[in-house]
Amino acid sequence: MIRLLFMFGTLLGCVTAVGAQGASSTTRPTSAAGRGTGARSRPDTRSTRRRRRNLRACAERGVSADGLGGRHAQPLSVDCMIDNRSFSPIGNFSLCLILILSLAYLGFAQNQSTGQINESLRSELLKMQEEDQKYRKQTLEIEKSILSPDEKEKRLAALMEKQSEADKRNIKRLAEIIEMYGWPGNSLVGKDGSLTAFLIIQHADLEYQKKYFHLLKEAIGKGEANPSYAAYLEDRILMREGKKQIYGTQLDRNEVTKKLELWPVEDEEHVDARRARLGLEPIAEYLKRFGLEYKPPIKK
Repeated sequence: MIRLLFMFGTLLGCVTAVGAQGASSTTRPTSAAGRGTGARSRPDTRSTRRRRRNLRACAERGVSADGLGGRHAQPLSVDCMIDNRSFSPIGNFSLCLILILSLAYLGFAQNQSTGQINESLRSELLKMQEEDQKYRKQTLEIEKSILSPDEKEKRLAALMEKQSEADKRNIKRLAEIIEMYGWPGNSLVGKDGSLTAFLIIQHADLEYQKKYFHLLKEAIGKGEANPSYAAYLEDRILMREGKKQIYGTQLDRNEVTKKLELWPVEDEEHVDARRARLGLEPIAEYLKRFGLEYKPPIKK
């Protein structure tokens, strides 16, 4: 059902709203592979333009900025992978212009788990997912339109405000759900319901991501959530803290070249082994979907 809602023909392709709450800037660590331009700060005043550039780049590539993906079918939004908010770790917004450019391929198929599903709660979560994606999808249409730059900026700003309010409602309600049930896992709300919980957290502010990360890990250990979710969320948290990521799921836009590039990775020589343990495709294949050629680090 969700796949049908978000299919855009040939536009195939995780975790975010356009954040403005986190006023702190992010410093990029030096990449072992020499991909970055060194440490640089990202003023919050430039975050909107960066978010739009990242979004446009993904649209041109026909891929999802979430980056969730590879071998397995599971719909995810555009922001799970590019933190357009970085740049202000998605303040009130929860993350960046995550609109579903496509369906990134993630951990497992969309079929529901066996067992007693709480259909009422699952239905509520799916409606929350619609809210999570509603205005983000519209941003793509605006970017592809023939409107003047000024008019685009005006309309995008209006959408960002609406999405910010939706994100606030979502994270508030999800916090209540978690307080009552714990992490809403596969056996309780189905895989699509569990996916929704992940998306909302991935698009939330850093404090929420750090607060619920351990619950997600526990759910994964019990088979109640896709292992890939933890990789994307952990990398996102590290990126926002200005640290190197672990699994290579996050991309960033270079302010000088204006091109997407891989956010620096810790112990990059062994990144594919770590990715494989979570069912993620090799990093070279992953980056190809964004039009990037992977250059392995030079062995010392």
